[in-house]
Amino acid sequence: MALSACKTAQVQLKTNHNTPMDVYPVEGRNDWRWKRKVTFGEYTASNFRGGWVGSYEFPFFLQFRGSKEKISFVQRDQMGGEAKVLAVDRFRTAELPLVKDYFNLPVVYKQNFAGTVYLPARQQHYDFWLNFPDANTPLTRTEGFILTPQGKVTIEGIQQLEGMTFKLPGNLGYNFIYAGEVVASVDAMAKGTVYLKKELDPEMKLVLVAVANSILQRTK
Repeated sequence: MALSACKTAQVQLKTNHNTPMDVYPVEGRNDWRWKRKVTFGEYTASNFRGGWVGSYEFPFFLQFRGSKEKISFVQRDQMGGEAKVLAVDRFRTAELPLVKDYFNLPVVYKQNFAGTVYLPARQQHYDFWLNFPDANTPLTRTEGFILTPQGKVTIEGIQQLEGMTFKLPGNLGYNFIYAGEVVASVDAMAKGTVYLKKELDPEMKLVLVAVANSILQRTK
């Protein structure tokens, strides 16, 4: 009902940005996976698959290569930077002990989304985790992170549009928070929009974009 009431006005997420952001409308998100090419701004992603092809030498692939609900694609920027992205949605019960050991988390729920962004040029991987990516209530709180050499980036669900005085019980998008400020956001409504802080290291931007795109590729 709240979303219907906003149709006559521009729908805008309540993202709490305090710094200048580049705003990238997403194109190609809903195309057929076998020919999908997702672009936003200077970033392009292709080679989308509902599984993993090849053998990448980093821990996440070795731990979860047998998982069923998988996403993989290649994310690129205009400067030639490339990231290979692997993600697992809806872990099987048998895999939860692996998740717990790998992320060192007290994993007790099945509604999890996790993966890794691998930068071949650096041979560096950035693991990410998102608990309860859809429902966001006191009992199913959306919490996540990206592990980087510079520190942890926290992922939080966005439950409000601008002007709302209440929170919805689910997520309309996600904020990525680093050093106490929002450095990127994902609007998951319709085709999607990605917001990215202007003053960021290019490698950090590529990693944030890759994680944001992996979230947009989830099938609910």
